[in-house]
Amino acid sequence: MSLVLANGHTWDYEVESALVWKLMVEAISFLLLDSPDAVLESTADQGKVRLMRLWLRADEDRGGQIPFSKMPDVLSTFGCMVNHELLMKLLIVNDRDNSGTISYGEFIDTVSDLLDRPELIKVFILVCPQGKGGQIKPSHFTDFQKHYQGERRYTDANSIALFKKLIANDPSNAHAQELKLPMRHFIWHIGDSEANNCINPHLQFVVHQDMSQSMLNYFISASHNTCVSGDQLNSDVEAVTLANVLAAGCRCVELDVWNGEHGEPEVTRGYTQCGRVSFHDVIEGVAQYAFKKNPYPVIVCLEIHCSASQQARMAQIIDHILGEQVWKDNRAGVQRGQQRNDLANFCPEQLKHRILFKGRIARSSYHPALFTDDFKDTLGMPVEALQKAIVERRNVADIHPALAPFIALRSVKFTGPAEYRHTGLLTDIIATSDKHLETNFNSMAGIAEHQLTLVYPSGWRSKSDNFAAHDAFSCGIQIVAMNWQTCDENRRGVPRRFSQQRG
Repeated sequence: MSLVLANGHTWDYEVESALVWKLMVEAISFLLLDSPDAVLESTADQGKVRLMRLWLRADEDRGGQIPFSKMPDVLSTFGCMVNHELLMKLLIVNDRDNSGTISYGEFIDTVSDLLDRPELIKVFILVCPQGKGGQIKPSHFTDFQKHYQGERRYTDANSIALFKKLIANDPSNAHAQELKLPMRHFIWHIGDSEANNCINPHLQFVVHQDMSQSMLNYFISASHNTCVSGDQLNSDVEAVTLANVLAAGCRCVELDVWNGEHGEPEVTRGYTQCGRVSFHDVIEGVAQYAFKKNPYPVIVCLEIHCSASQQARMAQIIDHILGEQVWKDNRAGVQRGQQRNDLANFCPEQLKHRILFKGRIARSSYHPALFTDDFKDTLGMPVEALQKAIVERRNVADIHPALAPFIALRSVKFTGPAEYRHTGLLTDIIATSDKHLETNFNSMAGIAEHQLTLVYPSGWRSKSDNFAAHDAFSCGIQIVAMNWQTCDENRRGVPRRFSQQRG
């Protein structure tokens, strides 16, 4: 049997029988599908692993082939929505044995064709004498490097070495016997950050910027609905997805926490067909991978929909697993708008290896009626007091006293300039959707000068597509949360913004 590893290498192994082959496939499937430790540092490797996991899920009988009819559903979980007619054309072209089914290599070819970059296709056509359907020789590539890329010292020997490397890493190995480069390999090479880096690569492995300023002065790499692995309505929810994002250098993740079975809170997308994962497993992932890429603080945004007892259980889990790593700012009773002068250390340098939880916590007095599971504590309360408690519960997303001390950052929803008032608290984060940003660009730019701000994808982006992050960054918004599940055009350039700080 032959295995295509995540680093592009192929491992050939002679098995004794069909039974041994099947057992090995099942074991590898288990590791890729179920093991939270199957996390890789490289973003490119993560993409290959995700494709391999998608393939294994689709290939249920482990026959090595999947029918054309399954491909739309498989690609939708990868965040890739495509015209059905176009997909069928690509499948027919890549079905080299005309079987009406797709092998793993043909699957990779089809996905690669779907992810082709039009602007790079135009460049390939300029380089390749035969045009889009042709292949380039080392001499063509040398001319490209010299005349288009400005690499005056580039030689045919450099091209030959590169061609051998790219062809060896081709999962389908369709061109392994000839020293020619098809368009897909050319595009892979041009899009490779290691091979074509406009920044000094040595700066990517050491933090060289001033990290002692206020958090207001930094852009923060952020993820939206982090544990969701694909679209927002019908995808798996996995702790390993969060681990991958953290290992890639993301510094702000989001968790939707809901009531789970047996009193254990779970992370999921409420009112959808998405899967569930225990809050305990997710927090373990935070503890293990938060500082793999760099030591600077990680913000965990909590959307809490739990009952009182499960909120208390959340507090126990956070305290037990993270302990002293959690940065606490005990501000019980501090009113909105009151100035704070004791947060001089609220900067990345002073918050190294710290985890900051964000939530919609109210700065008001606690009342039992706000935190009951069944409202038994409200029996005997005066009607006016009960009505007031219910209104407060609806208008402010306060949380249980056991969990409150762990919430260092308060989320303040921004709905428009008329409703906004300067909070005066560095640890308050003004949050809004990308749709609100479109109509309140100038207002948010002014707020970001003296307040932490966050923009997230609006709810209608059910396919996990992304908005134009550049617009948010250009008005000074520090935290721009993207759907990392989908590497579309709007998200593709975001990692480059943070590459010099190891994420």
